[in-house]
Amino acid sequence: MIVALTILGSVLPDEEAPAPSSADSSTAESDSSGEPAQAEAESEADAETQPAVEEEPVDTDGDGVVDDEDYRPEDAKVQTEDDVDTDKDGVPDYKDDFPKNATYSKDSDGDGAADAIDAFPKDERYSKDSDGDKVADSEDDFPADPSRSKITNAMWNAIDSASSYLEYSAFSRTGLIGQLEFEGYATGDATFAVDYLDVNWNEQAFKSAKSYLDYSSFSLSGLIGQLQFEGFTYEQASYGANKAY
Repeated sequence: MIVALTILGSVLPDEEAPAPSSADSSTAESDSSGEPAQAEAESEADAETQPAVEEEPVDTDGDGVVDDEDYRPEDAKVQTEDDVDTDKDGVPDYKDDFPKNATYSKDSDGDGAADAIDAFPKDERYSKDSDGDKVADSEDDFPADPSRSKITNAMWNAIDSASSYLEYSAFSRTGLIGQLEFEGYATGDATFAVDYLDVNWNEQAFKSAKSYLDYSSFSLSGLIGQLQFEGFTYEQASYGANKAY
């Protein structure tokens, strides 16, 4: 009977082996894929703690100033804004109101006229004062005469009188001035009034010559002489006499 049990036990299959646990399975997978998870974490931590590599400063133009601090990093002659002087007048462009003109550099009132030639460097309305009387040409009735700058009432009256005379008669310049003086105007006022009207004296000589010929006879030379006697220049008298003859 003992022999029979022994034979039966050898014939029956062994009992089933227990299934591996999930922890055993995870360990097995870790072992089969390479480094364990803990090793990977330690490697990443080491990488994060390594210091970053700083870039070397760049000096493109080799002037000793790095590009970040160089006003023109590709121009070795320029390091700062003060080094830019287009007209070479010693004033850097950013301070120069005329960066392309070495003659001038300052325009305080911004009127386009350099202070050096601006009679009113702090007043943008004016810049020219030809006679130096402190009155701008644009406001000066006599921009070439420092003794006066405004037309007086006497001058305006003389202008009106001179204009009235020319409406009905012909006059030479000196003849018209004399007529105004005869009326009592000062020589300066009378002269100003006559010149202010900007009269064509050649045409006045022609009108006078024609008037003479309307009531009298003259030779050409005699007519020229008569016009000169009235105050016309020889050129004016010749023009008028020849045109009327």
